[in-house]
Amino acid sequence: MKYLIIITLLFSSLFSLNLNNNNLKQKLAEDKCSKIINFSEKQIEYIVSSYIWGKPYGLENVLPAIAWQESCAGLYKINVYDPSAGLFHAYIPSVMARHSSLKNNKYNRNKVAQMLINDDLLSASEAIEELKFWENYYKQNKNSYKTLSIEELMIMSYNRGNRWHKSYKNKKSAKKYLKEVEYKMKQVKKFIKKYDIKSEINKILN
Repeated sequence: MKYLIIITLLFSSLFSLNLNNNNLKQKLAEDKCSKIINFSEKQIEYIVSSYIWGKPYGLENVLPAIAWQESCAGLYKINVYDPSAGLFHAYIPSVMARHSSLKNNKYNRNKVAQMLINDDLLSASEAIEELKFWENYYKQNKNSYKTLSIEELMIMSYNRGNRWHKSYKNKKSAKKYLKEVEYKMKQVKKFIKKYDIKSEINKILN
């Protein structure tokens, strides 16, 4: 009887596993990224948190838009291709370079990636540091990039570093990224205004 129960449980598990595999395409096809209206409560929480984290640095619209752009507001916190990780997909080589006391090896890179996934405040801190680095860089070199604002340049470099300065392909990609983030920034502004979240946030901050 005991073995019969075990076999039954095994078959039940296998059946469930097959059902889950069959639902994978359906889950991937679910549209939870294109509009805030489709966001889960957790995704909304990430947008509002990012707004709060970014506000003291003048990034209250940029930071949530990047969270939306990079991780679908927390749904997908890793990109193995880049490699990047966390709510804002911090670029692992840049994080390692900023923390030069860490030995840059496979173990530490994996460890840092997992820390960024687990710790949203750490992820926000790294994203803000990266954005402020590029903001300061372009303030000092504005004459070389007169056609774009500091904010636009900063966002492009969050995505492509300084690689877009030298490569048409990277520049095209960075401009596409900028356009997508700017669209999301507008949506974040509308969302914050529509639901009067700004006044509630100001109460918390003040």
